[in-house]
Amino acid sequence: MARRFILDLCPRLFALIISRSKSQFNVNAAFCNSKNEMKNKISTLFVPGRHGGNVYQIVKPVIDINFISDHILEIKRSCELRGIEFDPEHTFDIINVWSHLKNRYQEIVEKEEEYQKELERLQSLDLETEIKDITEKRIALSQNLRLEKEKLYDVEDIVMPKLQKIPNLIDAATPTQFDTADICQKSPDFEFKVISHAELGKLMSLLEFSNNDPTVYYMKGKLSELELATQIYFSDKLISLSYAPLSCVDFCKSFIIEAVGLDPHSNADCIPLKSKSSRESGQKLNLVGGASLEMFCAYLTNMNVDKSSFPLRYYSLGRRYNAQNRVNSQDLFSVVQSTNIHSVILCDQNSEKEEFSAFFNSVLLCYQALGLPYRTVDVAAKNLIITESRRKQLELWSPSFKKYVPVAHVSQRNNFLSKRLHITYGIQHSVEGYCSIVDGIVVNIPVLIACIMENFQTKNYGFEIPPVLKEIMDNLYA
Repeated sequence: MARRFILDLCPRLFALIISRSKSQFNVNAAFCNSKNEMKNKISTLFVPGRHGGNVYQIVKPVIDINFISDHILEIKRSCELRGIEFDPEHTFDIINVWSHLKNRYQEIVEKEEEYQKELERLQSLDLETEIKDITEKRIALSQNLRLEKEKLYDVEDIVMPKLQKIPNLIDAATPTQFDTADICQKSPDFEFKVISHAELGKLMSLLEFSNNDPTVYYMKGKLSELELATQIYFSDKLISLSYAPLSCVDFCKSFIIEAVGLDPHSNADCIPLKSKSSRESGQKLNLVGGASLEMFCAYLTNMNVDKSSFPLRYYSLGRRYNAQNRVNSQDLFSVVQSTNIHSVILCDQNSEKEEFSAFFNSVLLCYQALGLPYRTVDVAAKNLIITESRRKQLELWSPSFKKYVPVAHVSQRNNFLSKRLHITYGIQHSVEGYCSIVDGIVVNIPVLIACIMENFQTKNYGFEIPPVLKEIMDNLYA
């Protein structure tokens, strides 16, 4: 009744929404200098119907109008805390209009199919008068269908960008204004001048950066062995906690980038690769690395998980490519390619918070055994990406940079991401709901190695290795 009221009893409202939104859409479109540029700005996840021929839609996100209606104030608060512009009344009105038009268009499509079946039946009976009558009705209906499609496409051009911007709800444990930090282990006092890990690595001939390309670096000798020992250390810990290793590829399509909350059209958020198939489908191929949330999402998209296997815990050891680090800075804190371990947990909504805490505490114990100075940080709402409800970071102290550097984090995403990518749970082929997702970086190995070198460096330009890692290194070639 509410939708019928919007369109039938208040026709001015429809015109007002379209007029208001179209003017806003045209202002945004004015920034595009060509049709190709406009095409490149179209969402690769929330694809408007008019652009379906240019952008191949691999998955259709779930658009839960009832959830939006029931949580409109919480969504508004989430937008305000994140700094996202959001007009709840206008947004919900245009979503209702779109939903009504979509349903009406579908009804006409079904009616046209009925006419087609009836026409085939009459032709088999050779009933000319009835055939002519049905044919005329079908022609009139087809004309109406084209008009309804244009109306629907006009509204979709407006509503899809709005749906794309609606963020996840904010968890109660997330700070509303500023990050809150808890220093757990203080930094050591040095009796000599501390040098950076880059300088120390150069003096020891263990670390080399390329002068031609700031993204290229080499770990040699002792450092390469330390990297391998670190991989073994964290992998063994995760396996002992029933995390299953998963090998993922390094590339994904643009819709995955967008689904996790990044911008597939921004070079600050992704590293696109040129390919003919990308140009034809509108879905670019991006370099992200196998140890990333994006690659887990690519694996899990459209998957229905057996709920009896909950919680499902995976981890991936591999490369991670960070587009934001493409700067000329020769240090291990800002490398584009790093060796990471990323983990994902699939669970039901009732156990999500428990899995979040257990995951973070497990990661924390790994670092406590290393003896490095660290702090934990609850990240404020304004610093979360739109798919995150909560994030807790672990940061290590850098004596040379005199700051804490993020090395690991855990994020809580509820079922927000699952609804975008149809990651469901149930029994066999029946779907009962959408998986809650907890994920995070267990270790960024270049950052960890840099902090080990700096915090455990010695007066004679060397550094010591934490005993738990030294034991693994001693047994590498045993």
